[in-house]
Amino acid sequence: MDYLTCEGYWIKIDPEDILLYENCKIKFSKNYPYIYNTDGQAIHRILMDAKSGEFVDHKNGDTFDNCKNNLRKISLRANGQNNILRRAGTTKSIYVGVTSTQSKKLPWRVRIYRNKQHESLGSCENEHIAGLVYNVENAERFDLNNFGGWNLIGSKPIS
Repeated sequence: MDYLTCEGYWIKIDPEDILLYENCKIKFSKNYPYIYNTDGQAIHRILMDAKSGEFVDHKNGDTFDNCKNNLRKISLRANGQNNILRRAGTTKSIYVGVTSTQSKKLPWRVRIYRNKQHESLGSCENEHIAGLVYNVENAERFDLNNFGGWNLIGSKPIS
């Protein structure tokens, strides 16, 4: 594993892939930063030899970690459930499945989306605990090899 900089950002890479990053650019797609080569191709897709219609997931949610052991091909459905950064205005939480509420006592609601339905998992007084509750529920409900919707507890979204 090596690190290099691209437009001021540190990128984690495998040493054998360093030539792919020559003159790389950072572009944002739906608030996610991705690294592109000079031909406008997303480098994580090149590394996984992704075809049109295939999705590549960063297992740890960090799009600046392009080591091959952090990348995997996943389905459209799993990719849609793997959003770590939230759409602007929909929640104040940095965690998947966690939204803010009006309650002062238990201000963080935990919900999981399964079979086109939201299921409430309860509310918590701490945002980080709510993120952990979501992780535990995922571990019990999903095939962990094919689902990437983990919360990185204590992490901050890239702005």
